[in-house]
Amino acid sequence: MRSLGIFSWLALALAFLPGCGSDTKSGDPGSSGNPGPSSDAGTGVNPGTTPCNIHSGYEGDEYCILPPDPSKGLQLHYGPKNYDDPEEVAKYLLMPGAERTDCIFVKTPNDVEVFHAEYHGRMRPGSHHLLVFTRSSPIADSVGPEGCNQGTDSAMILGAQTPTVDIDNTRNVAPENEGTGQRLAPHAQAVIQVHYLNTSTQPILREAWANVIYRDASTVKTLVDPIFFLAGLAANIQPGKTQVSRGQAIASRAMRLISGTGHYHSHTVRFSAFSVIAGQRNQILEDYDWHEPTLFTFDSIRMNPTWDPDARKAGASSGILNLDVGDRIEWECEVVNTGTVALRFGNAVETAEMCNMFGTYAPSMGGPWSASNL
Repeated sequence: MRSLGIFSWLALALAFLPGCGSDTKSGDPGSSGNPGPSSDAGTGVNPGTTPCNIHSGYEGDEYCILPPDPSKGLQLHYGPKNYDDPEEVAKYLLMPGAERTDCIFVKTPNDVEVFHAEYHGRMRPGSHHLLVFTRSSPIADSVGPEGCNQGTDSAMILGAQTPTVDIDNTRNVAPENEGTGQRLAPHAQAVIQVHYLNTSTQPILREAWANVIYRDASTVKTLVDPIFFLAGLAANIQPGKTQVSRGQAIASRAMRLISGTGHYHSHTVRFSAFSVIAGQRNQILEDYDWHEPTLFTFDSIRMNPTWDPDARKAGASSGILNLDVGDRIEWECEVVNTGTVALRFGNAVETAEMCNMFGTYAPSMGGPWSASNL
């Protein structure tokens, strides 16, 4: 098993699935072929969300989605390659009361540089999140889930904190977001992270599907990339104590924050984010739901709801959020330790905490906008 480091919470689990098939077998995640039908076989459904027809015997078969036509996109899959192989299925089972985050590495199948602005994610029940990244340094392909040492050279392609996520930045977008796209290099080193917690009385199958839809390169006017903000890395919150973890990310050039969401665990009762522009600090986001936090977009047409602390309803400011050199984004998590162990930075929803912020910005600096805060 590869060694774990401070960013091991990004224990990504990823396998390619060119075809998830029409029976109990899915395509080989390590293959670049197309052994199964694609979603463009079509029923009038969005080609990125066409359901499969699988019968694994585990809850959540309805979440499986077929891959797009290989000329139009790719599918990333975390889960068994063959539901009829007990040893293969066992790699992805999670017993009652257990919690796990782990990782599989694989190269992307695109032979040329592509661009994307649309993705669709699905996860079986028991999921906490699905994160799909690329990383700059290559690593050997995995044969099954394993731990990973994930650093800040990662660029997020897809993030989901709900069982279903559908993001399409090519339709009904604000004028300033027309023609945006994220670059994917040929045969990039890809990683997917899933985090599962089994609160049921039966074993569950950890499985997720992610479809990335390509965008015509000739239509891409502005490159976007993810924000990757971490805070609370040195947290040590004792039982019975309340503490606020804080972070900041300083803009090194003129840019625009397109979207943002918090990522935190069950002892965080409030996530807040702020912009500090020309010395003026304004709140831009607040959320209270660690299990299903909201992704908010800041543009010229969307009216975000106002947050309501009394009703504990998430909300955000509205309008374009431009930053200049030296401006910054600040975020914080109010953590109330009602447990019996000290809360440190880690990927366990009840016995660890983190205070992170994800989203996108433009124009790209050539990679993620990253910040790490103790």
